[in-house]
Amino acid sequence: ADTAADTAADTTADSVAAESPLSLPTELLLLLPPPPHGGWRCAMPQPPPAAQWLQRWEYPPVRRAQRLSYVVSALLPTLDRQRLLAAASVRERLQLCVVH
Repeated sequence: ADTAADTAADTTADSVAAESPLSLPTELLLLLPPPPHGGWRCAMPQPPPAAQWLQRWEYPPVRRAQRLSYVVSALLPTLDRQRLLAAASVRERLQLCVVH
């Protein structure tokens, strides 16, 4: 059951998220997919100009995921990078990062 405090905390978190976009390294911003038709549900950082180039040339989603599976390790300093490099697939690398 939700309490009034839970509801207030959720509302506060939502308003903070809406006012201050995420701060991500440029390498990750390049991998942002195009915004959905209805727009993002929360405030998102502005992608760098190079991201428009990637979208214009229809950069493949699989390649985007592949790059993300390596770049995300920069945000997780305690991740076992050797294990990440030894992973057999993009899916396995991303799963290592998610369960980390």
